[in-house]
Order: sequence, then structure tokens, then C-alpha cells
Amino acid sequence: MSEPNYAANIIVTLASLPEFLRKPMLSARVSEFPRLPKNEQVDVIHHALDASPTIPFDKFSTLLQTWLEVVSEQEAEDRRVLLEAYASEILSNPDKLVQLHMDGIVDVFLGLEPNRQNTIITTLRMILSDMDDNDKSKLIALTPESIKQILDI
Repeated sequence: MSEPNYAANIIVTLASLPEFLRKPMLSARVSEFPRLPKNEQVDVIHHALDASPTIPFDKFSTLLQTWLEVVSEQEAEDRRVLLEAYASEILSNPDKLVQLHMDGIVDVFLGLEPNRQNTIITTLRMILSDMDDNDKSKLIALTPESIKQILDI
């Protein structure tokens, strides 16, 4: 018997909320992420990446847009901790990236206001530039062309 997909259920529930409820809830969770113990950070990212492909994209895209807005509003170091955790999980489990609807994710990202896009792009570029050459090469090899173009790499 398979274990219930609690993370997916939570994500669908959050996506179904009106933005005035969804955004503060996501903001609180994203703000506390950098202060979680490392093992909890890994678990959060692991479950989010596992759940994401199982969610209907219309629900997922709603939540993703709000999440990206919230991430762009975080302090630079907090944003970096969160996005580095995603990069690390993708390096550890590259198959998780393959399972995501990357074209749709890119479309949601491109729908953000340019200043929000630039904030996230700047953080991602810093993360890449600070990686050791082996990890950087692996992550770039895993990255879809559309994202490489956005990041100008």
C-alpha cells in the first residue's frame, strides 16, 4: 500500500486558497525556512519536489506564481538559502528535475514582474558562481535550455 501524498494534498489546498490567504501563509513558511535545521530543509525540498509533478498544473502554477513572488520579496540571504537547497536537492536527485513541467514553470516565471524576475535571476547566478566547478557543470547540464537563456549561461 502506498503512503498518502500529504505534501501534494497540502500544495493543492494552498493553491485553492484565495491569494489574500495563500500569500501570507506561503510568506510565513518561506521566511522560516532558512532557520530550520538542515535536515528539515532537505525534507521540505524533497517532499515539495516529489509532490509537484503529481499536482494538476493549473493548481501548481497558481501556487508557483505566489511562491515566486514571495521568494523575490525575501532578504537576499534567505532567498539564497532556499534556492541553494533546491539546487542541492536537484544535484542529489537529478530525476526530480526531469519530472517537472519545466516549460510551464518557465512560463509562470516569465509572467512575473521584471524586477521580481531579476531578483531571482541574480540570486541564481550568485549560487552558480559560488558552486564548485563539478557541481556547477552538473547543474548546468541538467538545466533546460530555456532556463539557461533566462540566466544567460
